[in-house]
Amino acid sequence: MNVSVVIPCYNAESTIQATITSILPQLTLNDEIICVNDASTDSTGIIIQENNVIKIFSHQNEGVAKSIKKGYDHAKNNIICIIDADSIAPQNWIKTIKLTHEIPNTIIACGTYRSINDKTRNTYLDFISKHTKKPNGSGTNMSINKTFAKEIGLMKDLPKYSWDKLVQERAQASKYNKVFYDCPVLTHTPTSLISIAKQSFRYGRGRTSRGNLKLTFLIKRLTELIIRPFITLFFIHKPLLFKALWIEYYRTIIHTGGLAYGIITRL
Repeated sequence: MNVSVVIPCYNAESTIQATITSILPQLTLNDEIICVNDASTDSTGIIIQENNVIKIFSHQNEGVAKSIKKGYDHAKNNIICIIDADSIAPQNWIKTIKLTHEIPNTIIACGTYRSINDKTRNTYLDFISKHTKKPNGSGTNMSINKTFAKEIGLMKDLPKYSWDKLVQERAQASKYNKVFYDCPVLTHTPTSLISIAKQSFRYGRGRTSRGNLKLTFLIKRLTELIIRPFITLFFIHKPLLFKALWIEYYRTIIHTGGLAYGIITRL
C-alpha cells in the first residue's frame, strides 16, 4: 500500500520544513509528498522548492479546502494523507495510517492532535478524550481512500471552512467505515484571546457553509451556552482544567457568534 501526503501551505515559512522533515523518513518506495502553495507571500515557496523530493503545485489564494482538493486530485496513490503545514507527524504516523486502511471498507481514517505550544489546550483535549466515546478526527490528521471517496462524492464541493467536518459526516452516512486511530500529530494552536476569537468565529461561520443546520443542533448549542458555566464551576479545585474549560466556553461563545453571522448573511 502506498500513500500520497498532501500538505496545504499558506505563509508557513516558520513551520513547513519541520512538517516535511517529520514525514520524509517514514515514506517508502512510491509514497509521495505533495505541497500545495496557496499564494504564500513569505518564503514558504522557496523552502518547499529546496526539498526537491516532493511535488509542488501553486494557485491563487483560495483557502485550505481548495488546496487539499488540488493535492488530492493530483495524487498518484489511492490513500491520501492530509496534514497541515504547521503540524509535525509522529514517527509511526504513515505506518499507522497504512495499517488502518487495511481494515476492509475504510473510507477515511483520522486521529486527533496535540498542541505544541499550549498546555491549557492539551488539558482540555485530554478531558474531552476521557469523556467522549466517539472522538472526532481533525483535518490535520486524516487519510482518505480515493476509490471509495470518488464513489460517494466525498470530496465534492467542499466548503471553504469546516471541510473536514463535512467529509466526516459524509463518510459516516455512507456504507463505508470511518475509523479512528490513536496517533495524534503535534500542531501549533492559537493562544491569545484575539487569535482564538478569530479562529473560532471563522469556524462558526464555516459551519453554516456546510448546510444541514438542524433545529436540534441550535437548541443544543443554546442549552450548552446556558449550562456550561455552572458545570465548569465543579472543576474550580483543578486550576488548569478550570482555566481550560473557561477558554473553551469563550471559544463556544465566539463560534456561536460566527454561526449567527453565517446564518444572517445567508438569509
